[in-house]
Amino acid sequence: MNRRRLLHLALLPLLAPAARAGPGRVFAPEELARLADAVLVGRVTGVRVARDAAGRIRTVTRLLVTEAWLGRPAGHEVEVVQAGGVLGQEAAEAPEQPVLAPGDELVAFLRRTPAGEWTWAARAQGCFHVTADGAGRRLVHNPHFGSAAGGAAAGRPPNRRPLALAALRARVEEARP
Repeated sequence: MNRRRLLHLALLPLLAPAARAGPGRVFAPEELARLADAVLVGRVTGVRVARDAAGRIRTVTRLLVTEAWLGRPAGHEVEVVQAGGVLGQEAAEAPEQPVLAPGDELVAFLRRTPAGEWTWAARAQGCFHVTADGAGRRLVHNPHFGSAAGGAAAGRPPNRRPLALAALRARVEEARP
């Protein structure tokens, strides 16, 4: 086997998590916790769209942190950067990115880039919206886990049943003791 082939085989385990993060791959909360450099609870205080130094359109979400379940951000606010957005008359689409607005409460599973920016772990899967059901229970959901509606769990697949905020925290803590 030649050296180049050996190098590719040696690097494969390092590239596998990034390859699995694409569309179609669903991450359980425990897997997201293992991927994340930080898991934060907070409220969106602002969303802006701008071009980066390379001219790409990106959306930047500012999050006021109320709890840190994993990791410690510098300060009480973090900015989360994601590809895409609408800038004037120009739109740049980026698949599987969360759509957020000021006032949204969420649990953010974040990764730190080599440039020092925070991004969503596994795109929209790394963003759980926090809502309350009719009984006042705090529930969480993302595109693949939990349910915004609450209600009866019967008849729903296990990943789409109501997921309490406290239960999500327990799953994160079990995954990253």
